[in-house]
Amino acid sequence: MKQRKSIIFKYFIVSLSAIVLTVCLYMLHNEREAYKKMEDVGILTLDDKADVTFNMLEQMNEDYIIGGYQIIKEQKVLMTGTSKSVETNVVIVDFPVTKLFAATNQLHTDDTAGCILSSHTMYELFGTTAKLGQQLTFGGRDYLVRGIIDTKENMVIIQYDKVTVPYTDLSLDGIIFDVSEEMYRNQTAEKFHNAYEEGDVSDSYYTHDYMSFIGRLETPVKWSDFEFWKDYGKELSNRTERKLYGDKDIIEQYHFRIFVERIKARLLLFIVCIVNFIAICILTKTQEVKKI
Repeated sequence: MKQRKSIIFKYFIVSLSAIVLTVCLYMLHNEREAYKKMEDVGILTLDDKADVTFNMLEQMNEDYIIGGYQIIKEQKVLMTGTSKSVETNVVIVDFPVTKLFAATNQLHTDDTAGCILSSHTMYELFGTTAKLGQQLTFGGRDYLVRGIIDTKENMVIIQYDKVTVPYTDLSLDGIIFDVSEEMYRNQTAEKFHNAYEEGDVSDSYYTHDYMSFIGRLETPVKWSDFEFWKDYGKELSNRTERKLYGDKDIIEQYHFRIFVERIKARLLLFIVCIVNFIAICILTKTQEVKKI
């Protein structure tokens, strides 16, 4: 009888460990998939001196340019048909939204009647964070909510419409690049700057810098290459300084929040695994004492 209980107990311990590990791996996989589309994106933030517009970006017709964005701050957005309103940031883009945001739905480049809301703005305006199909009004136009971004940043995202969207003559606040084919970091930003004399390469950052604690690590030719590690140490220091102390627009604030939330989630999973391991050790020890 005791031997049977011991076997059942061992199966219970193994099953418990398997469940905990499976849940942890599932959460990590879902997290990975949520941000996978954003990992090969580099962003060049532009200062007030830059005069790049959506029309200019379209004429450049470079394969490595995904698109640009324009941030219109403190805009009054209304719940259509009511007087209820909020002041929020309106982000105008000309690329698929999921290239830069982990939205619950897509906002295609030709969908000028739709919008994506942050969960914070959605709740302030409609009192919910989970209902699509709501309607809001901005700049004299009505927009249907196509998707929601789970973030505390205050923003509404719409697609660029050169005919009717206001403020399209303003300079862009940032340009996003496909950096998947780069041979070295900032190659694309340098290429763009050299070709059009716009933007400072030092104002570029990569979304994968915010996807993990240290970002993406280039593999050295030789692991004993001290010059590589010295240069990488400087680069990592620059990335960390920007993440912690840089002057961020709302897009970078969004990516920084992802960084913080992922660190918290991984720390929590690590603690759960440690607690599970300790519990297994205690239970196993207790079982051995009982046998004696």
